[in-house]
This record gives sequence, C-alpha cells and structure tokens, in this order.
Amino acid sequence: MSQVKLDMLITVGRSPLDSELFKLTENFQHNLKALLPICGKPIIEWIIDAIERCENIGDTYIVGLSPEQFPDTRVTCIPYPAESKIVDKIQAWINWYEENKGELPKYIVNANADIPLITSEAVDHFVEEALKKEADFVFALVEKDIMEAKFPNSMRTFTKFSDVTICGGDLFLYSPIDFDKVKEKVHKLQAKRKNFLLQAIFLSPIKALKMVFKGAKLEEAETVFSRGMRMKGRALISPYAEIAMDIDKPEQYKLVEKMLCDS
Repeated sequence: MSQVKLDMLITVGRSPLDSELFKLTENFQHNLKALLPICGKPIIEWIIDAIERCENIGDTYIVGLSPEQFPDTRVTCIPYPAESKIVDKIQAWINWYEENKGELPKYIVNANADIPLITSEAVDHFVEEALKKEADFVFALVEKDIMEAKFPNSMRTFTKFSDVTICGGDLFLYSPIDFDKVKEKVHKLQAKRKNFLLQAIFLSPIKALKMVFKGAKLEEAETVFSRGMRMKGRALISPYAEIAMDIDKPEQYKLVEKMLCDS
C-alpha cells in the first residue's frame, strides 16, 4: 500500500430536485441532501466514516456545510452557499487553503457528498492508480457490467464506446494549482458529468462526432478531453461500483438505505 497521503475535498450541493428526497424522511428541516439521514446518521457521515479509514487520505475538507450544521472534529467545514456552482466551492477551498495553510498541494482528491456506500478500499485504490497516471486531471469511471452486477436497479446513465461501456464515478483527482484557468470549462463539464460523450462534444464537437460515427475507443475520448482542456486528462476505470452509486432519486435512496441498514 502506498504511503502517499492526499487531502480530500467534499463538495456539498443543493438542487431543487432534492425536494423529492426530503419527503422520504419525516421532520427533515436541513434542506441539504448531505444531511439526509440513512439508518440513523446523515449521508455525509457515512462518507466521512469511510474516509477516516483510508490510508491514502490526509485531511478532509467539506465546502458547503458550516461547523454548526456538521459538528464533526474529524473534518474542516468551510461555510459556502450549497446552491452555488461546484467550481465556486472548489475556488472557495483554494482561497481558504492559501489563507490558512499556504502553498497549495500538487493534487487534491474531490468527492461529491451523496455517495454513502463509498469504502476506504475504493478511495485508496483510486488514489494509488490515479497517481500512476501522472495527469493533471483524473476522473473515475465504472464499467456497466460491474455497476449492474452490484446495483441492478441503480438507474445510472451509461456511455458506450467500442471497447467499453461506462458510467461516471464521483471521485476526481486534480491539481488545484492554476485552477482559475480552467474554471469555466470545468463548470460546463460538471453539468454533463453523467455522460462522458457529451463532455467530449462540448470540448470538441467535430472530433467528438467523428468518434461517434466510427465507434471510438475510450482512449480517443481522453485525447479529446485533454486537447479541449489543454491539460492531461485521464480516465480511471474502477472495480468499485460504490463510487458511482450516488443518490439523486428516491429509488436510489431506498436502494442505498436497504443496503446500509442490512449490512
């Protein structure tokens, strides 16, 4: 096991679509999906419990929750409007880090706040394999067969390439240095994060359409991503389906709830 320790940044969001999830729990008043309880504790606490057991994660930061909302001494909460863009939350963490810690680290691991099934093994595997790629930006993917074997009713969106069919995961590794140079592109990509092909179309429409008609491999999409972003971007196919099992719909909440409460 690698002894490298990277910091973890968890971004907490708020969407109008979350209101359907809030109806599943009586007297829920926080209006934040990350604080939605599952089997007696909030979603975000399940994630922190897993991260605490990671060998490759150092400090953990949460942007979008205040210490009053989540008084857990294992993490540093940085208050910021949950409904704001993810890139603005990342920038808020960068500003906080430079002010309070100094020089930014070479890499940061970023996770969304709605993957309570995540495990320490999945995170450690992602960190070790992502660092081997020596890229500016690494994004996690899960193959369709693995996803459907673990979660038959996951309701994921899959993208088909000639060599693999995948869905997007909720773990990322990237360099926060010079983040402002790619901030707007990252924001637009985030809106398309469920479909890797749509991201490629946004970055390079002509090349992406050629990929579609000739049945491109995943590696070709990586090239389009890298050229469009002007950075080295690489996909990492994870054997851990849990990193892609986020909660967006009531059906997904019920699926995850059953798995956690039965474990």
